[in-house]
Amino acid sequence: MNEGNPCINLLPLDPQLQLYFHRMQSILPNTCHPLEIHAESRKIVSCILAYTDVDDRALALTLWARALPLAGSACLEYSRSIAILVHDIVTELRRKSPKCAAKFEDELEAHVKKVFGMTWNKVRQSLTLSAHFTDMLLALLDGPSTVSGRNRI
Repeated sequence: MNEGNPCINLLPLDPQLQLYFHRMQSILPNTCHPLEIHAESRKIVSCILAYTDVDDRALALTLWARALPLAGSACLEYSRSIAILVHDIVTELRRKSPKCAAKFEDELEAHVKKVFGMTWNKVRQSLTLSAHFTDMLLALLDGPSTVSGRNRI
């Protein structure tokens, strides 16, 4: 036995933890590098500050608040990068213009709720459609006598 390097017995992970680590490793390559995210957030913040009058209509602020949640939901592989980007933008805006940051957060919250609602409705529709399809498939497999007797969603 080598006393200089103590040997630690490795314990096997339970299947749920193995699945979690596998999922995280598959997501990791799709997450942008933090320095790229931070550089992008600085560009967005400078755009927001340059084209936003806090007391008037905040066009750039509204456009970015709408675009970011849509980008996060359009390509789920990059939703983690978008979340980090939003965090960096809000942090930078709070530091540079608290009034603008508050308005951006309000706009962002409203649009995140809308996008979540749209996404939820799509998921609910797909579940309803898949349940209906499964119902029809089971009815066909059971035979023609049970087709009319099944409950449909």
